[in-house]
Amino acid sequence: MYNAQAFMGNRVSRMIARTAVDTFNKADLAVCRSIFRNDWLDPDMFWHPATLLVIMGIIRACSPYGASFQGSRAGRVLTRAFFRNLYHRWLPIQRISDLNLKSEDSVEQDEIDENTDLARLAKKVAKALGKSQSLGVDGLGEQADALAAEGFRQVGAGSGGYAVYECHREVRMGKKSEVMTILLHITPYGPSLLDVMPRYIVLESEQSQDRRFVWSKKMSSVMWEGPSLLEGYCYQGAFFSPHHFAEMKTTYDKQLVAYGRACDALAQTRTGRKPGPPTDLSSLKMFLGDGKLGRKRKQNQREYNELQKEVSKVARRLKAMMESRSVCTAPKGVILYFEGLDCSGKSSTGGLVQQVLEQAGFEVEMRQHNRPPTEEQKRRPWMERFEAPDTSETKSGIDSIEKGVSLANGVTHGHRHKAIVWDRGPAGDFVYGALTTTSFEEKKARYREFMEFDSECKKKNILFCKLMFVTNRDSIASTLGKRLAQRKMAQDLKTWLKASRGKDSDGMVEMEDLEFIDLHIDPTDFIAFNMYQKNLHKFTNFAINTDTSANPWVVVNTTDRYNARKQLLRVFQAQLDAFRPRKGILQCLSSATDENAMDTPGIEISDMLDKEFPHRMRASTLMTLIALLVLIWYYVEHTTFGSNLDSLVWSKE
Repeated sequence: MYNAQAFMGNRVSRMIARTAVDTFNKADLAVCRSIFRNDWLDPDMFWHPATLLVIMGIIRACSPYGASFQGSRAGRVLTRAFFRNLYHRWLPIQRISDLNLKSEDSVEQDEIDENTDLARLAKKVAKALGKSQSLGVDGLGEQADALAAEGFRQVGAGSGGYAVYECHREVRMGKKSEVMTILLHITPYGPSLLDVMPRYIVLESEQSQDRRFVWSKKMSSVMWEGPSLLEGYCYQGAFFSPHHFAEMKTTYDKQLVAYGRACDALAQTRTGRKPGPPTDLSSLKMFLGDGKLGRKRKQNQREYNELQKEVSKVARRLKAMMESRSVCTAPKGVILYFEGLDCSGKSSTGGLVQQVLEQAGFEVEMRQHNRPPTEEQKRRPWMERFEAPDTSETKSGIDSIEKGVSLANGVTHGHRHKAIVWDRGPAGDFVYGALTTTSFEEKKARYREFMEFDSECKKKNILFCKLMFVTNRDSIASTLGKRLAQRKMAQDLKTWLKASRGKDSDGMVEMEDLEFIDLHIDPTDFIAFNMYQKNLHKFTNFAINTDTSANPWVVVNTTDRYNARKQLLRVFQAQLDAFRPRKGILQCLSSATDENAMDTPGIEISDMLDKEFPHRMRASTLMTLIALLVLIWYYVEHTTFGSNLDSLVWSKE
């Protein structure tokens, strides 16, 4: 049982299914008898009595099994995924205007809504427990003090670290208010993850009086939103439902098992095997590949080879555009703007596009904008601190063009090809920075400034590739478990290298790379997990307000990372093919007169959530419906029920 809401959903589904089957079985024969006696269907046409009786018999025989399947958890998930989310599922690559924030990908119907009262309280409890664990020895001594700051008072304790706390919340019941008591049951849950013990908690709301026989008071309890019971796990200041915690813990264990197998394989002699331990993140991932099972290892290697083929294909296409004899049709500069949710695969997925630019000969630099602006930057224009690539032409390049010589190191046709990767950028100020709480007029001014920067990039022959990465909470929880395991491995590898290099190994380059793995996950990732819905809405709102038809935002859904990476490479190639320089190669591009259409919608988050979401027919859904129609036609065509179908249909002719 995930929580009270899911439990009630199971009971309601089973009750509806059983009631529907019982009602149908009682009424089907009576309905058939009425149809035949009143001649509602012409027996000379297709609706022969035998046909109708056979159809009703098949439905009656299959309905109990169908109801049982629908009442089960697997049946509800499968049928819900096919019917309810037929038009709402997130695609691997799509426009920001097609991103449905009410999809099952972001709003899980079998999980408690994070905006309910107990869910908000559970996040406060998780935050308090995270603080206590950072202060004391696993937080056992400081747990009561940290929870007291949130209004909880300890009222009981038991064996195994079990403790009970209570707090009081005032709830409005019409014109009156009532004090509601909330109990918190908490106990350590092992084994530990990185020497930090998770906490299993149960929150329940107690009613001060019996409301079962007074319907008005029972209805007033609806003012307390959400179920009266909530269970989950607290770890590193974040609250996880049982399902999400299982995702994180399972991935953590799988990574460590693969690491142990890879260490065992390291001692075996293998042709082409690097003899030493991994020293950075990329080599660690390859090292873990040796610890996976044969089938999984082959699948990962096959997917890796396919992606590298796509990277090489796009890189050759870009190189051909750069080395064209007549005119360079490639952009002089590229900005790869990676934005989106934490732990959504921005670096690994967007890094494939970065590989394309590097293989094509671009000079690629990285800029991380995950820190707030300094005081000096605040006094300057907002977009000034976000650097664009310098694509100014060189005198040596112009002389080389006159002589018909093509330069190396990214210089072709008299200009350099440079690229800058933005790891986070302007949207981060709207989600994590000072622009979160500013006025809407101030936000609109910043939207306009961002779009002016986008227009200037086009004038300067710079491709501004705006990528927003999204995923579901299951994938984020799995990524958290993977990064926790990688931190554990990095700690082992540091000891490994120190033992093999001696006492003067602290300043080695390998140690710096392993330190990067150690810092690849921090407490902010767990805070972002708690703020999933709010951060997703803020990122989407920024993208909608800065989206144009000339340079649209590309939304990358990394739930299925392999598929998303393939589609992203194809979209980037399409952007390169659509990009053309505005003027001659030796003319100044900054004097271009045409601008992008800057039709800022100017909508707030509340308006964004109330807007009409698109309902589009997916290609897979259309093919499924066509297959069902073909199957029905084949069944009817080859089933005559004692007479020829053609004679039944065309009897009147």
